[in-house]
Amino acid sequence: MLGAAVLMLTGCVSNERFLWEEYTTAGIQAVRVGHYARAEQFLTRAAQKAEELGPQEKGRSFNNLAELYRRQGRAADAERYFTRALSVKESELGPAHPDVATSLNNLAQLYVAQGRDSEAAPLLERSLAIQEKALDAEHPVLGRTLTLLAEVYRHLGREEDAFEAEVRKRLLREEPSPSK
Repeated sequence: MLGAAVLMLTGCVSNERFLWEEYTTAGIQAVRVGHYARAEQFLTRAAQKAEELGPQEKGRSFNNLAELYRRQGRAADAERYFTRALSVKESELGPAHPDVATSLNNLAQLYVAQGRDSEAAPLLERSLAIQEKALDAEHPVLGRTLTLLAEVYRHLGREEDAFEAEVRKRLLREEPSPSK
């Protein structure tokens, strides 16, 4: 926190960005300890500040609120904010940006938890395609996406697709490929 204050005093960080970071940090800490009402206040303020910043901050703020609502069992609110995060990132960062893949995964995880596997599968497939182009082949996010995709395929009765996803995940661990 002292480092951020020094940066702000020297003009390296805007007041809006500093406040956004502080509200975000306080909100995440409150979520971790289960103080959800307090977390919602901080994360809502962070989302308001993010409007003055950029798409990554807006997307992250919407994602943080969605995660809070997911933890509270407020699925409709979580879906609304995960969808808003995805929309902001797609329109302002581009449909193939790695942050879009993260938002696709988050929304898919919510759908899986609700038993909405048929809606989760295309999100995960699209996320995986983005990740494969944007990340190194050994990146751990690829493995997590493949694991969830295999689970979804199993729920949908797509055993062959599930098997292929699991094999692809194992190959990630066994054969490092050239860096991108």
